[in-house]
Amino acid sequence: LQANQSGVKYVSGVGLDLTNESGVMQSTFAVLADRFAVMHNVNGDPVTVFSVQGGASILNTALIRDASIGSAKLSDWLESDAKGPGGISVLRLNFRTGEIQLNGNNTSQGRMTLTNQLIQVFSPSGQLRVRMGLW
Repeated sequence: LQANQSGVKYVSGVGLDLTNESGVMQSTFAVLADRFAVMHNVNGDPVTVFSVQGGASILNTALIRDASIGSAKLSDWLESDAKGPGGISVLRLNFRTGEIQLNGNNTSQGRMTLTNQLIQVFSPSGQLRVRMGLW
């Protein structure tokens, strides 16, 4: 498919290609588009579930049964979905600073923070009880 808009030619479409790689026939289903999306209908409105745009794949929600990741780059916090008092995650890992937070899941438990230079333990009331490392 192609269209012209103000003298600019736009091309998109789908294609099927068969190739013989090392004696094995393989098929390729290709989509040519600036943005590719899979959508579903929610109360009469289309909602994008998955899209590819600008070379990036975007998933609104992912449920992965089994995963193998060769390499990953995490740039901020990784947090558990279990929450403690004040809505703070029970486990938090900061990939920028190297900080680890272990927070109690109820008001009768304290919390602990760990960095490469300091360990701190707090009572359930938030009072600093143990501090080891650089001051």
